[in-house]
Formats: sequence, C-alpha cells, structure tokens
Amino acid sequence: MDIRLAGSRDGIDAADEIRRRLGIASIFVTANTDPQTRRRAEAVQPLGFLEEPLTKQRLRLALGK
Repeated sequence: MDIRLAGSRDGIDAADEIRRRLGIASIFVTANTDPQTRRRAEAVQPLGFLEEPLTKQRLRLALGK
C-alpha cells in the first residue's frame, strides 16, 4: 500500500479500514520516512515497510526471503 494516494484519504487510512473490515494487513511502500508518518503507519500494524526507491534486496528483506 502506498502511503500517498490521490484524494482526501491516504494509504494509512485505507490500510486501517482494510485491516478492520477484512482482517488483511498491508505492507507500506513509501518514500515518506518522517517519524510522524512512520508512527501513524505503525499504529495500523502493517506487515512491514518498503522504502522507495525499491530494490530487489529491500523487497526480499521485507518478505523475509
């Protein structure tokens, strides 16, 4: 889930609703690593974070492979 989405809601809000309604956790993809954004994102209990720019190594680490 990208933290920045077009429109009035962001990916953190969307991930929170998906988790509450469907029980599905997200992996956040973002270049926004400021502490306030990170705290908000961590509050919705994601599976992990992928920082942009994406690399194969970062993807493998996030997926535990």
